[in-house]
Amino acid sequence: MSRVRRGYLISQWHRELVICAVSKLNGSDYEFHYHRQRLMDAGASEAQVASLSDRASAADNAALFDSVDRTVLRFVLESTRNVKITAPTLAAVRACFADPAQV
Repeated sequence: MSRVRRGYLISQWHRELVICAVSKLNGSDYEFHYHRQRLMDAGASEAQVASLSDRASAADNAALFDSVDRTVLRFVLESTRNVKITAPTLAAVRACFADPAQV
C-alpha cells in the first residue's frame, strides 16, 4: 500500500479510490475517514463515497463509476479478499493502464 500512497504513477483519484475501498473492506474506519476527504478533493461525489460501503455493487455501478474505475474496484476486491487476481481482471487492469508500473 505504501507504493500506492507515495507513488505518483497513478492519478490522485485512483490512488484515493483504492485506499478508501481497501479501508472499507478491511474495516479501517480511521483510514477511511482520513482519506475520504482526499477522495472528495480528487472529484468524488457523496454518492460515490457512500457506495464504497458495498464495494461489490460499486464495482458494477456504471451510473457512478466509469469503466476504468470499475476495473480498479474489481482489482481491489479480488486482491484484498482473495489475494489472487483473476486473469480477466488483470487483463482489464493492464488494458486500462499502459505503464506496467501503474499495475
